[in-house]
Amino acid sequence: MPWRIRLLTLMIAAGAAASLLQAQETRSIVVDERGDAMIERSFQCSALQWKQWKEQYGNHVDLLGRDLRSDFASAVIDGDPSVVQDDLRRQAVVKLKLRAFADYRSGGQFSIDVPKNMTLVTGSGTDWAFTSSGEILNQTIRFTLPKKAQHPHFSIGGDYNQLSYTLKTAPSRPKALLELGVVLILVAGVLGAISFRGADQNATPPSPPLPHSLP
Repeated sequence: MPWRIRLLTLMIAAGAAASLLQAQETRSIVVDERGDAMIERSFQCSALQWKQWKEQYGNHVDLLGRDLRSDFASAVIDGDPSVVQDDLRRQAVVKLKLRAFADYRSGGQFSIDVPKNMTLVTGSGTDWAFTSSGEILNQTIRFTLPKKAQHPHFSIGGDYNQLSYTLKTAPSRPKALLELGVVLILVAGVLGAISFRGADQNATPPSPPLPHSLP
């Protein structure tokens, strides 16, 4: 094979490989004390992947929101996601707010689903990081738990692995307010009855009828 043809073949192969470079995605997830979360997804693509992403989502934020809702079906997306695109670097940053991202169980216990393909890299206190690597996508997920989170731990099992923690919860105020309301209603009823009876006893008796005059 002539060297020029061989060189052209190598250049084509190198160009094809470059177009299939792995995309890099990072998710930063900050969880608050209610279990809601602010998620920032940033990723960088190859030229071919960026072109495909632009065609599918770049000018269609509504489609991106629809797909994100399917990704986070167990939570509620608060509003529309915000998207910032950088065509020069082939990067995008997507931010969204999720309600009920962490699953509240009982006794102040919360758990977060972690996909089975994610490997724990580091975890202590409120900061936890997981990674996965594939032929097309390298992904990193960083969780920041609430500052007052206690006993955070990672467990394997089920459809998803679990990142769990506990929070001290205050006594249920609605129940206490309901009980106080019932007491106030009873007290008001008793006072009303006493007031009614007192008014009835203090009322001036009616005057006797006047005798009829004799004819």
